[in-house]
Amino acid sequence: MADDKKFVPFVPANTSMREFTVRALLIGLVLAVVLGAANAYLGLKAGMTIAATYPAAVIGMAVLRFFKGSILEENFTRTVGSIGESVAAGAIFTLPAFYISGVWSGETFSSAGSYLTASLILITGGTLGVLFVALLRRVMVEDKELPFPESVAAAEIHKTGQSGAGGSKYLFSAMIVGALVKIAGDLRLFATEWTQFFKAGTATFAKGKATLEGGFLAGGPTISPAYLGVGFLVEYPLSKSLFLVPEFQYARRGAKQKEGFETLIIEDEEFHVPYYDYSERINYVQIPVNFLYKIKMSRYVFFNLFAGPYFAYTGSASMKVREASKDIEGKPNLDKEGNFIYHDVSSGIEIGSGENQYKKFDAGLNFGVGYEYYDWIIRLQYNAGLVNMDNRSNVSIKNRNIGISIGYLY
Repeated sequence: MADDKKFVPFVPANTSMREFTVRALLIGLVLAVVLGAANAYLGLKAGMTIAATYPAAVIGMAVLRFFKGSILEENFTRTVGSIGESVAAGAIFTLPAFYISGVWSGETFSSAGSYLTASLILITGGTLGVLFVALLRRVMVEDKELPFPESVAAAEIHKTGQSGAGGSKYLFSAMIVGALVKIAGDLRLFATEWTQFFKAGTATFAKGKATLEGGFLAGGPTISPAYLGVGFLVEYPLSKSLFLVPEFQYARRGAKQKEGFETLIIEDEEFHVPYYDYSERINYVQIPVNFLYKIKMSRYVFFNLFAGPYFAYTGSASMKVREASKDIEGKPNLDKEGNFIYHDVSSGIEIGSGENQYKKFDAGLNFGVGYEYYDWIIRLQYNAGLVNMDNRSNVSIKNRNIGISIGYLY
């Protein structure tokens, strides 16, 4: 039965304490802009966002301490600061659909009219959100069957702060470390990603004028603070040594071609135009479901064997290539000596069922080995895609990759 004990608020109702103040509002609005922008960037890059409630609570509490703010001001700042994340998530997960579906394309997508339309959509969505919160307040905050919803957890942060705990230093330390890693990577102080094309064979076309190399692309994970924690697993014990392990992951895959050519037919004239350094980057959200067998080596050390299917959704794709520039009619441009004029091209790859599009869904098998030491685990796994991701009947593209992951079990 539910506990019928009378609820006693942390701040008594008869207490006179500042809450809706100008400084709390301004701090909250700044946090809303910063956390909203951060979540928009992270969502578009990694395919998922983070809850802004908790960093807003800790940062707001730390800032208001300098002004001797009250706990109600801290709660008000946190509420305002967390709004930006919700609006940003609503934008990045819906507005790109207008571009992908062709409703907004090219210059229309970045025009002032589209900007105003998008703003009105977000204002309308935010207003509806406020109205729904009023209806769902009891379930989200007061229902005794949900003892730890998000708002209650955030309230515990504020109450802990009143006792003088210094937990905010961990958040600010993580922010500084993440910023340093990002800046060092952008300054090329270390390689943020590694890819290597391994050639398996060579074919010559167009009477020796073009060469096509075949093989596979191997690569390591991208080093970015944004990707730390983007992925998790849960272990369900089936027996003492056998576990069912569903996972949620973000994965980036791709392909690389050193040299090739495209055939252009213009006014019954055939052109064989070489291109160079073609590469693709495809972002997936995938769900592996593995059966994991643990072999006990000592009290806190286990060796793991796992295998199972995976299912993936194609989030976005892009390509880069150095190709010959073309005129308005589509003919390749030539210099005075008759050589092709090259330029670098970067663009998105459409996802769908069209002939020149990549498929939305992928599925395959994955298997590998792992090593557990106390609560830490390191795994080596191989993914073998079974779906031809290219819609063209004469082209076969299947995902094959090797990955290394490090995780913490709790």
